[in-house]
Amino acid sequence: MSKLLSLFLIIVALTVGTGCHHSRTAQSPYRLAVAKRLYEQRQYHQAQDTLSNFILESGSDRTTLCEAYYLRGLCFRHQGASYDTKAKQDFTKAITRSCHPMIKGLAHVGLGHIHFEQGLASLAKAKYHYLTALNQLDDAAPKDAVLYRVGVTLQRLGYWSQADRYFLRCVHHFPSSKFAGQAKRRVGAKIFRLQIGAFSDLKRAQQNVKSLSGTGFQFDSTLETHDRKTLYYVRTGRYTTYQMALSQLDNLSRRDSGGIIVACK
Repeated sequence: MSKLLSLFLIIVALTVGTGCHHSRTAQSPYRLAVAKRLYEQRQYHQAQDTLSNFILESGSDRTTLCEAYYLRGLCFRHQGASYDTKAKQDFTKAITRSCHPMIKGLAHVGLGHIHFEQGLASLAKAKYHYLTALNQLDDAAPKDAVLYRVGVTLQRLGYWSQADRYFLRCVHHFPSSKFAGQAKRRVGAKIFRLQIGAFSDLKRAQQNVKSLSGTGFQFDSTLETHDRKTLYYVRTGRYTTYQMALSQLDNLSRRDSGGIIVACK
């Protein structure tokens, strides 16, 4: 987002330099900058309204329109999943406008996130948008997050070896990123398991396994060390597809035992 803010500041500076502060076209860049500040203050609805006015004022040839559509798409995203359709429309408009490739890349990231969150049926679309974004983003955040999310998407689609390549890129190019640590743990994974909890000592993990004996699932406690922290993970099942894991998680949830799906070696 800092790159986007820089673009806004440049636009504002150029407008001030013209000395025509009171014309309709000169006010638009200020409105865009105001919307940016409202967004950073988490006043998403107000930012959305400001951006809508900016878009109405702008001509179809304005290169700043793609920035406005992208930012309004983010505002919709922050207002909940019920606004995802509007967010998708704005991200798509940002992509089709002629502007900085970075904005287009970020809009593809936004579309990728929406499709990823819509579940297994939309993962192929998420993969497309993430891969497109990687070709347009600079070698800085959020590229680390996108590399990680591409890997997760590919694992869920069953492309384990391809997923490893993106996880390793994340680890090698962004070693200090929080996503690098998550990516490293997923490298080499071949199955999905259901994870119920994580405990710092074996006794508590064993007690949890015992309490789950009536669910009809066979649980075990697995010792793993990540970032110098050792934990006992209570898990069940070994599923070769994400669909199988989802189905069994649903069965487990009906037995009043929640959990998450994790990729394991």
